[in-house]
Amino acid sequence: MVDFERLDEEIKRLVGYVARQNYIKQLDIYGMASDLLTTEFAKKNYKIVLHGAGEHTRKVLGAASSLLLKQIIAITDNAKTGMHIGGFDVANMNILKTIEYDFVIMSSEVNQSAMRQELLGLGVLEAKIVDIYDDKRFEKYIFSVPREQSKISQLATKINASSNPLLVISNNMTPVHLKLFKYLSGYFDVFVATSDPYLQGMKIDTTKDEFLFFYQFDFPADLLFLASEITEGKILTINGVYWNSLGASVLAIAKVAVVSLFVDILSSAHKNMEVLDAVCDARIQTFSEKFLWEKSAGVIFKEAIELAESNIEKYKPNKYIQFFDYCDDIVLPERKTGEVVSFVYAGGLASPNAKDHAFALQRSIFDVASVLIEGGCRFGIFNAYDHGVDSGFDIYKNTIKSDFFSYSRAVLPSQLYKELCEYDVGIILFDFARVLDKYDFGYFKFGSSTKIIAYIETELPIVISKEAEAMASFVEQNEIGVAISWDELHLLPTMFTAETIDKYRQNIKRLKQSMSYKHQIGKLVEFIGSCRN
Repeated sequence: MVDFERLDEEIKRLVGYVARQNYIKQLDIYGMASDLLTTEFAKKNYKIVLHGAGEHTRKVLGAASSLLLKQIIAITDNAKTGMHIGGFDVANMNILKTIEYDFVIMSSEVNQSAMRQELLGLGVLEAKIVDIYDDKRFEKYIFSVPREQSKISQLATKINASSNPLLVISNNMTPVHLKLFKYLSGYFDVFVATSDPYLQGMKIDTTKDEFLFFYQFDFPADLLFLASEITEGKILTINGVYWNSLGASVLAIAKVAVVSLFVDILSSAHKNMEVLDAVCDARIQTFSEKFLWEKSAGVIFKEAIELAESNIEKYKPNKYIQFFDYCDDIVLPERKTGEVVSFVYAGGLASPNAKDHAFALQRSIFDVASVLIEGGCRFGIFNAYDHGVDSGFDIYKNTIKSDFFSYSRAVLPSQLYKELCEYDVGIILFDFARVLDKYDFGYFKFGSSTKIIAYIETELPIVISKEAEAMASFVEQNEIGVAISWDELHLLPTMFTAETIDKYRQNIKRLKQSMSYKHQIGKLVEFIGSCRN
């Protein structure tokens, strides 16, 4: 169990923030409100008044226990005086001047500020006004009883009984992590716990044999309950730019060693907190990153070492290792370049609804597509962020009207590899120059190892922007593609012929062997095994 009250205040804020995520959205809040009122007030024999006679009160009364109904002595609402609701006659607020009560409950999930002023104006004491959705009260309720206690206990028992368990907790997995889990499972008993609502969008069916090690929960709070019951093995959390808080909360309450894997490093990506605040709670996420780097048993990062150096110097992690994404052992079909050279972008494109400033930067991929299509080439996009649930992504389907252009949502790696084999060249190219200075996206200068690995696996020559300094150098040094500037974009349609593509592919085949997970996974397994509390 999570002993929420014994956590220090900063950690309590962090853990409470995580626990509240998606809670009201997914839970019957009226049943929750009724349960909370019974536990916190009715069972203590307090006389309570419900202020507000709207739909919230009607549904709370519908879910109320007989004990709670007995302790409600009045319902007030000046706009609905005389109405009958759930066995009560709605009274004018002036009744509060004449009856004895212990607390007035603001019976609404909205407009609490206006209701509070209304009650204070009538002379009700501040100490007697209760907002049941107040963060501290709500958090205390969340941690009083797990929503899925039986499921948590059964899974915890199974994990603790395993010979070498590794519990992965994350709400921000991408298909590339499935590959990592596959190789780790050769050395650990891997369990993956998540409350990610987009798991279905990744085509992960937890009833099928290949995904039986996935366990889906409804609420992040239950992931914390699970972490607190693990007494054997280790926990691995997956963290990134906007999602450090769950990993930090797991670390705060876990009894076993926690190893933190960073997909991106927040402090190197955003130095402007105002920009960051537009897409997440900047204070929470930056505190979480600091906490993870300082307190984790070990830190794994896949960014360029230059990005991690400042965090290593500032936070002095117990142990750390740089571990890139590596190549899966896949067999490719024989293929030849057709008359029309085809280019593909397989990576993330943010939805405009996400209010992510990367949206402006990523949109430049369509400028690239337009140049290539005008030059007689084909262009396809596979958007790793589009799981079919956000209508904002529809903008991408209609950006370019051409038979030479195609757009697809996220697909599993096994399917993506087959799709990529239909193309000749992989693109990692954005208009960095026009966007970097404005938003200070420092980490984009280093490119994306994830996309590069996908292209290497499928033996696609790579086009990358020169501004992506570290990865551009990697591409050029290994002669697996070209690095170009934005001003050179118009030359791209003529840079790849059947002969040059074949030359790059031969170089990629050689590089691919050295970058295989089969050769590299051992050092990560050894690192995780060495991490101790």
